Amino acid sequence: MHRTPLILSAVLVSVAALPAQGAPKPAKELAKLDRLIGHFEGSGTVVMAPGGEEQKWTMTSHCRKILDGHCLQEEMVVDLGPNGPGPIVFRNIYGWDAANQRYVSAGISNMGAPKFETIHFTDDDTMVTTGSGSQDGELFVDRWVTKITKDGSTFHCDRAIGGGPFFTHVEGTSKRVKAAARGVAVNATASFGPVPTEMAPMVKTAGSYTMKGWFLMDPSAPKVEFSGKEDVMSLFGGSILEAWVTGDPIENMGTYRSWSAIGWDPAKNCYVQLYANNMGEIGTSKGYDVDGDFVFMAQHTQAGTPVVGRIIVKCDENGCFSKSNSHTIVGTSKPFHSFEATYSRKQSGGK
Repeated sequence: MHRTPLILSAVLVSVAALPAQGAPKPAKELAKLDRLIGHFEGSGTVVMAPGGEEQKWTMTSHCRKILDGHCLQEEMVVDLGPNGPGPIVFRNIYGWDAANQRYVSAGISNMGAPKFETIHFTDDDTMVTTGSGSQDGELFVDRWVTKITKDGSTFHCDRAIGGGPFFTHVEGTSKRVKAAARGVAVNATASFGPVPTEMAPMVKTAGSYTMKGWFLMDPSAPKVEFSGKEDVMSLFGGSILEAWVTGDPIENMGTYRSWSAIGWDPAKNCYVQLYANNMGEIGTSKGYDVDGDFVFMAQHTQAGTPVVGRIIVKCDENGCFSKSNSHTIVGTSKPFHSFEATYSRKQSGGK
């Protein structure tokens, strides 16, 4: 049975999905993404609106395996030159969504809300993704096409704003290099625009936590106790909250590790959470501030059975995470209490 995603991916693993000893092995489908691993440099042009002025850019990126090989993490800096508004920074997590049999990308940047997109391979060398967002208050739709070559890639993005026509938004190429010419300063980069006021209570939660609690995936099963640590960081001037979790080893289950990120999506009028872990899971959920508590909801399927989860996270008088509870519905069953954890913050985290 699938794990119910928890805000900041606190330690919650799937008992039935685990082998008798240790965590599951990475999906064999991930081998198709191996050509993305390494250091790359690139260049190209960007146009922000139909008929707009063409701007040149350069890029540096690095991609590596994380979460015990279950995902790839790409960090990229795009430089628009001395007259540009500053660097554009991306952190993308690539993985295989086994429940839905698809490649996916979970991405954050200093450009706005988190993005979760499906990657389509039209052939072994061509990746196509589509997505939407808002630009100056208007809806936009993007289609990215990336051709992977032996030592790099070529790519372009077609964009339509509002009800307008599609135009070539981005064109570029990348090539593999021995090492990046400059560092990728994700943690030190400011937001490209105003930080949503809705992120203020989220930013207050940043810091290093210890946690303990229990979980179960079947109401008739015994509770499994866990403990671990969670490092919660505010990125891009407070527009994104990111967390890395490391659980203490559990007998016959190994060590749980996860990544997650939360941002405010004005187009959806809610928080959007991205998550990935070394159980082979990668996905997204929506969240809301309800009378001072954070309430996140997620849905997915496991072996064709629908699973729905609701997570309530409470904060103390200082705005720190203090306690969370999760309830789960599997198929036509009644909701059951599937997770509970308490948190203790050791130190606060900066932007």
